[in-house]
Amino acid sequence: MIQAVMTEPGRIMFHDVPVPEVKPDQIKVKMKKIGVCGSDIHVYHGKHPYTSYPVVQGHEVSAEVVETGRNVTNVKVGDKVTIQPQVVCGKCYPCTHGMYNDCESLKVNGFQTTGMASEFFVVDAVKALKLPDKMSWDHGAMIEPL
Repeated sequence: MIQAVMTEPGRIMFHDVPVPEVKPDQIKVKMKKIGVCGSDIHVYHGKHPYTSYPVVQGHEVSAEVVETGRNVTNVKVGDKVTIQPQVVCGKCYPCTHGMYNDCESLKVNGFQTTGMASEFFVVDAVKALKLPDKMSWDHGAMIEPL
């Protein structure tokens, strides 16, 4: 699959990388739309204080579920989804009290960990939010900024 990798500020290279395997609690999605936000622009210009290179950007997305792990029940193949881009530990005090935005190890796809600027992306199914069937791919990619 093709993956967009920002190798340094101002330089994006397209790499052919293997399609990731799906584990029992994960899904594979095919990207349909990816938004570009102000933070992405800061990364592009080398001015984001919490991002290093190389980095795969992409955290505002809409996608179609193309494969599910055997334990997945919240979405099915063919569903439209958006993906919650926060990567949390689930073990620190904020996480165990529902304050995931304050996770002591908080990372965000596209900044401190691999983003979704790829043909396909594999993610824990609990991160997928099903979108209405009639919602456009464009509007689905705008859920995260909302």
